[in-house]
Amino acid sequence: MGARRLRRVKFRALFKSWSSILSLLKKKKQSLKSSTTSTTLSPGDVVGICIGHSRAGEQGAWGVGGMSEWAFNVRVGALLKRHLYDMGIASIVYDAYEGGSYGSSMRWLSDRMHNDGVTLALELHFNSASPTAEGCEMLYYHNSTSGKKLAGCLQVEVVSEYNSKNRGIKALKRFSRGGGFLVRTKCPAVVCEPFFGSNHTEWNKHATSRNRLAQAYARGVNNFLSKSNELVA
Repeated sequence: MGARRLRRVKFRALFKSWSSILSLLKKKKQSLKSSTTSTTLSPGDVVGICIGHSRAGEQGAWGVGGMSEWAFNVRVGALLKRHLYDMGIASIVYDAYEGGSYGSSMRWLSDRMHNDGVTLALELHFNSASPTAEGCEMLYYHNSTSGKKLAGCLQVEVVSEYNSKNRGIKALKRFSRGGGFLVRTKCPAVVCEPFFGSNHTEWNKHATSRNRLAQAYARGVNNFLSKSNELVA
């Protein structure tokens, strides 16, 4: 075989080898793209993760395990931020409200989130009543259609995760307890009350599984954003 012909044969073999490699890489890229669970979001989606009772001197209700709402939810908020990041969703945690009163702290929080470009917000709490009270509920502002949809998405995921008693989603008005956060926030917003800290069974179940709670919140947010983006696609 002549030298020139041998070079052509080697070149064809090398070209064929590179073509095979490129084809495999393309297939792998397509496979990874089809298997991802991240949401394709419109530019600017930012979740405000607000830790209830974050004003100086406040702690909120205390669970039977000796932990306050604020202390319980600071950890949940950090975990939620991580799970949202893994889904490709930006978020900001607010765990130190400024203001000398509830009203002034809500005004501060609303303005801060607006300036930060937050497009939906959750304020994390837990309920407290009698030792036998139980169940999950999500609260939204009564005339917010998007807030109602967000509350529904979160409710479904948390109830399903824990097989909780479904207390439903509840509409609050301006002067309802917790309404200050909902009425002042300039985007879809929900007050999350996933369980009763006064109930020993519910406390033990949730206090030992805060990562599961954060994952349920993240799925609810992801589902809400997915449905919202489908409408504008």
